[in-house]
Amino acid sequence: MNPETLRSYMEDARSRRDNAEQYRQSYEQQAQQYDSQATSYEEEAQTHRNYARDARSQATGYEVEAEQAQRDFEYYSSRAIQAEQDAELARQAAQI
Repeated sequence: MNPETLRSYMEDARSRRDNAEQYRQSYEQQAQQYDSQATSYEEEAQTHRNYARDARSQATGYEVEAEQAQRDFEYYSSRAIQAEQDAELARQAAQI
């Protein structure tokens, strides 16, 4: 093989090797960017899961408060009815 052809093959091989290395670096950089993006999305998802858990906890607290308010309403309503009945009995007793 003549020296010029050999040199041409060697330059072509170096060029292909350099191109392959550039592609490798480019793909590696792209993979790192995707990994970074995935990590960011995972962190955002965790934040939203935390918000959802807090909201669920808060809703449970409101449900407990609503149940207590319902019990209080029923209690005070029955007390009001009893007071009205007592007042009626007192009026009737006063008329006797």
